Amino acid sequence: MSLQEEIKKLDYKGIGILFLIGLILGVIYGVFFLGNNVLFGIVAMIIAVFGSYFVLSSFFEEDKPEKLEAGEKMILRTMDRAYILFPKKGGFLTAQSERDLSVYLTDRRIFAKKSSGKLIFEKNISALVSVSTEKRMLTNYLRLRYYLEGKEKDALLFVGDTGIWIKRLGELGVKEKDEFETKEAADSFKEDSKALTNNITKKKKTSIE
Repeated sequence: MSLQEEIKKLDYKGIGILFLIGLILGVIYGVFFLGNNVLFGIVAMIIAVFGSYFVLSSFFEEDKPEKLEAGEKMILRTMDRAYILFPKKGGFLTAQSERDLSVYLTDRRIFAKKSSGKLIFEKNISALVSVSTEKRMLTNYLRLRYYLEGKEKDALLFVGDTGIWIKRLGELGVKEKDEFETKEAADSFKEDSKALTNNITKKKKTSIE
């Protein structure tokens, strides 16, 4: 659960109690340990009390297993906070993004959720065109290409070790698309187009002569 969600979970009564505890401890700390510097003691203790609360609440927060469809099997999930980018025509820096996510891979689909449970991204394995590793700003992303309303789209997911995700997706039948292979194909297409243009130009010159 994110810090914002933890704060929202605390009502005014809870915040008041934590503030009062920090105030009392701050006075004691300031008088007996800081040479009557009560103000500094209060500030330090309030920060310490709220910080301790958030740390302890994360320790005791229950990690509830994700609910799956009948017969569906979990294959992978992110252990750290993941994020996803949806590239636009404006480039990488203008991409729409979502952070603080958990990404899951099952034998039927790949999906990403907020810690609040809100579904951000979901695609059936059958809708995936290809997968590859893409390096942007010294970070490796998992690039997924998929079909949406008959058009090919893509998404960049930060999931840590992209290699294991590509391997597991490959076992489910998703093709890995090598960037070098893609570039090579594009260069080959340019060369073929150039040769075709030259041939047409030569034929026109011959016919004129």
